[in-house]
Amino acid sequence: VNKDMQEKFRAQFQFPVQLRVLNVLKTWTDKHPEDFLDKSLRETFFKFCNSNESIHASKLKRMVTSLKQTLANIRAGERSGAKILQINTENIMRPFPLAEGADPKHLKLYDFHV
Repeated sequence: VNKDMQEKFRAQFQFPVQLRVLNVLKTWTDKHPEDFLDKSLRETFFKFCNSNESIHASKLKRMVTSLKQTLANIRAGERSGAKILQINTENIMRPFPLAEGADPKHLKLYDFHV
């Protein structure tokens, strides 16, 4: 295979595919970091990123650093620097009780006790 064909392959096929894969990995680590709480998945991902010697290796290593920090925050009960919101179900609004004798099929605003 001549050098021109190799360069054309890299520019038109290899590089765009690598960028797509990189974007998928970045989206996955950004949007679903909890997936990486699984030790086996995390170790496999880190091994892949740290052993990669493509022109994208530095981007993959930055992803690993960012993901490690996010996982540390999740383990500490935080996400993106903010505490995870704990919802108290006692404060959730309950349905309004119906006035006595109100027909549920033909309700009007005054049929509710607010």
